[in-house]
Amino acid sequence: YVLLVVLLTMIASSLVFGAAENSEKLDLLPEYRLPDNAEDLLRMDDAMREYFSARINQQAPFLTKLDQISEAILGEENLHFRYEGKGVYDVREAFRRRRGNCMTYSMLTIAVAREFGVKAKFNEVRNDPEWNRSGGIVLVNGHINVRVENWPESYELDLKINEELLASRRSAREVSDARAFAGVYSSAGVHRLAKGEWAEAMLLLERATVIDPKALPAWTNLGSAFVKLDQ
Repeated sequence: YVLLVVLLTMIASSLVFGAAENSEKLDLLPEYRLPDNAEDLLRMDDAMREYFSARINQQAPFLTKLDQISEAILGEENLHFRYEGKGVYDVREAFRRRRGNCMTYSMLTIAVAREFGVKAKFNEVRNDPEWNRSGGIVLVNGHINVRVENWPESYELDLKINEELLASRRSAREVSDARAFAGVYSSAGVHRLAKGEWAEAMLLLERATVIDPKALPAWTNLGSAFVKLDQ
């Protein structure tokens, strides 16, 4: 039993990005569920395009444009996006709520960057394990950010760069959209599992394996969840 639960949560290191945040304000917002189609995770709407077009110059030099993207999302006078450990949202919901976890921030930044001609990719950061408990399940938190390249230089855009994270960093690697999207749904499934919402959790975990059938962590999470259901 313990080994199966530990396996479930350890594999979630690349899936559950960030630690829990306690805030009464979160309970005031309506219940959110991820879109059925993973392609909708990065889909911007007209309100988003209007907002960012007023703040980002399509013709600006590369580094200036990166600064404008970052300022438009994080700046206090702009979106002022803030961290929410369990905030796994698509980019439209993230824009509306102005918060989310590291994966949500990365999706929002990538969507905006690509909209303005910047080739941005998901970048999984491997660091020393950070343990957290949620709903009786022990989780290992991972981290993901955004990688952009302008040969011969490459840059990372990050929501939570700090000395502790940098000190624990071991490596980083680019991951495909499909692998990242599988992580989004599997991460959301783990959070639902921790809340005891079994039916919704299983749907999310199963969807993750369909999005990227080669994502071993997604299959491990799903299999471990089935074992937990049988207990």
